[in-house]
Amino acid sequence: MADETRNVHISFLARIREQLEPFSAVRWPDTEFDTSAVTEWYEPFLLGETPTPTRQSRRHETWTAQVTCFARLVDGLDDSVHKAWEMADRVIGALGQHSLEVRDYRDSELALVGHLRFGEASVNPVARTEPRGNTILQQLAVTVEGVLIT
Repeated sequence: MADETRNVHISFLARIREQLEPFSAVRWPDTEFDTSAVTEWYEPFLLGETPTPTRQSRRHETWTAQVTCFARLVDGLDDSVHKAWEMADRVIGALGQHSLEVRDYRDSELALVGHLRFGEASVNPVARTEPRGNTILQQLAVTVEGVLIT
């Protein structure tokens, strides 16, 4: 079970690395990150799993993924709102209604051990003022649930 959870997390973060990191910085879980040095970034989290009983022999679990998009207002130009929505669209394109291959990262062959099938994504906007200098930071949380089929 712990290996399966690890495999899902690594597969999810690999998708984020492939699909989102080329466009904006990513604040990886459990790492230090200086947000003052960038004007936009993603924060990905796999929030957890919920076992789902089924009649089939396969076990199904529901996983919730959230990627928060941050865009800071720069030089008085109010493009942070548009930038945050562009970032959210990239997240939706990477995860929403897509299937994520879950690989066994203990295996050198990276054998396929399941699929995480994501549903439709929801976007929740939040605008906030940072404590330093009253900078406007546009924040959008993109949340999507997926069913893990092993």
